[in-house]
Amino acid sequence: MQIDMISDVVCVWCYVGKNSSNAKSPSARNCKRRFAGFPISCIRKRQPRAIPAARNHRERKYGRQMIDGMFARLTAAGKAVGIEFQLDRIARSA
Repeated sequence: MQIDMISDVVCVWCYVGKNSSNAKSPSARNCKRRFAGFPISCIRKRQPRAIPAARNHRERKYGRQMIDGMFARLTAAGKAVGIEFQLDRIARSA
């Protein structure tokens, strides 16, 4: 089975989804899969500017409670498919 995956090159949820698809479920043990990746970029070109500190930037934009929840959900989803995110180590935001 070929799986065509169109994903944003910087989307962590796309990465989680691909790893989730790679996990062998009991019903798919004998199914051979081949992934064909089609990367896209959802970030439009911008003028160069100072890059803000990631956590502070996100907290100002969305609020601390929302960011804590988003990071917790992403960390749990990654862990379920064998990805160990270290989101606290992100130094800058694009």
